[in-house]
Amino acid sequence: MIAHAPLSFHPLALVLMMLSTLAACSKSDAEPRRDARKGPPAARVEVTQVRTGPLDRSWSAVGSLKANESVIVRPEIAGRIARIGFEEGQQVAMDTPLFVLDDSVFVAQVAQAKANLELSTRNARRAEELFGRGLISASERDASRASLDANQAALNLARAQAAKTVIKAPFAGRAGLRGAAIGDYVNPGQDLVVLEDLDRMKLEFRLPELALPDIAVGQPVEVDLDAWPGQTFAAQLYALDSRVADDTRSIAARARLDNHDGRLRPGMFARVTLVVSRNANAMLIPEQALLARGGKSFVYTVEDGRAVETEVQIGQRRTGEVEVVSGLQAGQTIVTSGLQRIGNGAAVQTTGPPAKPS
Repeated sequence: MIAHAPLSFHPLALVLMMLSTLAACSKSDAEPRRDARKGPPAARVEVTQVRTGPLDRSWSAVGSLKANESVIVRPEIAGRIARIGFEEGQQVAMDTPLFVLDDSVFVAQVAQAKANLELSTRNARRAEELFGRGLISASERDASRASLDANQAALNLARAQAAKTVIKAPFAGRAGLRGAAIGDYVNPGQDLVVLEDLDRMKLEFRLPELALPDIAVGQPVEVDLDAWPGQTFAAQLYALDSRVADDTRSIAARARLDNHDGRLRPGMFARVTLVVSRNANAMLIPEQALLARGGKSFVYTVEDGRAVETEVQIGQRRTGEVEVVSGLQAGQTIVTSGLQRIGNGAAVQTTGPPAKPS
């Protein structure tokens, strides 16, 4: 059996071991406190710069196109159509005879009225001679004058009725599809054809009453039509209604646009943008950079590697962007992504916006 001698330490070695242990403990205790002073690691965020660009202040609405002038041609008297003076879809001049009714009866009435007038004229002349000789009374002379006047009125009436057999175009325009043919018997007020002036078009739309301080006659209007995608037509506001509608609290407006090429038709659906002002150097930021809290708007700017919560006043909005009226300056760096991971004063590590797919 081997006997082990008891361990023994030199007093100096024992002291050195104790000092080494205390130093190790002190180092392990000190390192966490140093990390705590450094704080959490910087958050990675995407940033961009406040840019300036043109911005229109505008109101949007929907409306429909109407002809500059439009009328449904109708007869004023009954009769049979004897002649049609236009082709469907044709451009016609003002006073073009569109429909001619059979006028044989009215011509006969005019001839009869003429004969009666001639007779009453001779009777009135003879009565004047007899009255001058004292052979008839004044009342008999007056009766002959009244007969003359009545027959003159009857002739005028017969001629007016005969003139209504010719239905003329009240203005130059394009005729639509006929509602009657030659030989049809028509009644007063029956629809025969639509006549429309299409050289210029009217655009009818409604705006909320809140827009009243911004709108005025003469302002430009931009028009987008489903029938012509990708194209914007220029119009001009020329009239506002005299009152605001009680049920919708909106006001009717009309604009006029050129249609010299004939591409536009009445009844087309239109999307309307009424431009009320233009700012060539508006400050613009991405919409996703904006934070709303307590009825106020904020963004995070970046200064010396830290996020700074900044209150801003916003103005006009458009797709993807917001106008900043005050609180920022052009060229300032703002955070656009990663807003949920930071707070006021947080350290940030910035990157640019992701590349858009080609």
